[in-house]
Amino acid sequence: ENYLSSRNHSAEACLAAGLILQDTELLKEALEREPSNPHALFTLASRGDFPSSQRLAWAAQLHELQPENALASYLIAKLNWEAGEIDSALESLDRAHQQTGFESFTSESMMAVTDALRATGSSPGGAALYSSLTSEVPHLSELLSLSRNLQEYWQKAPPGEAAILREQNAALGARLTQGGESEFIISELAGLAIQNTAYEDLPQDAPLPRDGIDSQQLEQSIEQRRSEIREFYRPGPIELLRASPDMIEGYAMRVHALGELEALSWLRSHAQPPGE
Repeated sequence: ENYLSSRNHSAEACLAAGLILQDTELLKEALEREPSNPHALFTLASRGDFPSSQRLAWAAQLHELQPENALASYLIAKLNWEAGEIDSALESLDRAHQQTGFESFTSESMMAVTDALRATGSSPGGAALYSSLTSEVPHLSELLSLSRNLQEYWQKAPPGEAAILREQNAALGARLTQGGESEFIISELAGLAIQNTAYEDLPQDAPLPRDGIDSQQLEQSIEQRRSEIREFYRPGPIELLRASPDMIEGYAMRVHALGELEALSWLRSHAQPPGE
């Protein structure tokens, strides 16, 4: 409460406190304080703690504020699908396929949590590490659910429509493995899984969901990337940081600025190996 008072209960302060405490009332207060805050709208729209009708309204408002943010359209598609509004969901999916942006506010949430923890007495390194290890990505479960819904739908759809939906599903997965989203390992792994779904039980005469990439090429690419990630995490950041606690702040700050893999690469090149 002292922290919130010192920040005049600003939207970002309420968001940070709500994320740390998992307090939905604080998250709602953030939006009440600033009804057109995209970060607050996305945070509430992507969480299952709230009624679907409210989440749909928040996602629609986010779309109005950020018309090129495809993630708002994907959320609308998923929520419409849940409500049985399949035609509306497919329209939103088609719109998302045409949009160029994809903003999940993950970095913004991490920074807000870090700032809140530092303001309440945590060390800079400890605050940054906590936010990087506990960062929430609720939109991933929504996108994975949407992908499963699409898969069930295209299995019964005419070949032409099924091909379009597979392509859109593969494009959704690719978005999670590119740009800022790929900075977070869990996002990249979810994206690989979604792309793989687009190729499952693909008829021999059907168009490729991703132009120029057949099923075997995709499978090899996915397995290679998963192996690279597994190898990169041996040893993982926690083991390395236990051996070199003076590296905590540098690692955590790099996660925020450059992403997990870049931060871990830096850590491995500077930290003392575990057991030495």
